Amino acid sequence: MKRREKIILLVAVLFGVYWVADHFFLSGSSEATQETAEMAEEKLESYAIAASAKLAVAQITDMPQTDYLISKAEADWTRDPFRAEPVKEVEDTEVVSDLKDSELVYSGFMQAGSLFLAVVNGMEYRRGEMLNELGYKVENITPAQVVLRTEANKEIVLYLEEN
Repeated sequence: MKRREKIILLVAVLFGVYWVADHFFLSGSSEATQETAEMAEEKLESYAIAASAKLAVAQITDMPQTDYLISKAEADWTRDPFRAEPVKEVEDTEVVSDLKDSELVYSGFMQAGSLFLAVVNGMEYRRGEMLNELGYKVENITPAQVVLRTEANKEIVLYLEEN
């Protein structure tokens, strides 16, 4: 063996001896590390209990009301962030003629708390609301169907159409 190889081998052996001594003899007693680990675990448990209690209180007191959020979402927006162009006003006569010629389609159902919403012809309606100018009133909403009542007290049932 060359001298360089002997030096590298000697350094490797010294490093191995140092690692064994440090790992088994110089690291301290296992009782002290176990006590430290138990103290850390107790601190962590007390922190978790305190955090869960604060979270429970925050959920009870700061929980937003669903009806309030829905009313804000349905309100007219002065600046709609999702619309690039300003809204053009459409005359009521055009809408009425288009809606009377089309068929009523129940295409969606939403439930937020005790509030039920039905999507009929692309518009959301609650119980008791009138369907635009068609003269139909929403009587009942379920996930499978919507019951409408006409001015002549005739009942119309629309079933959910899934596309």
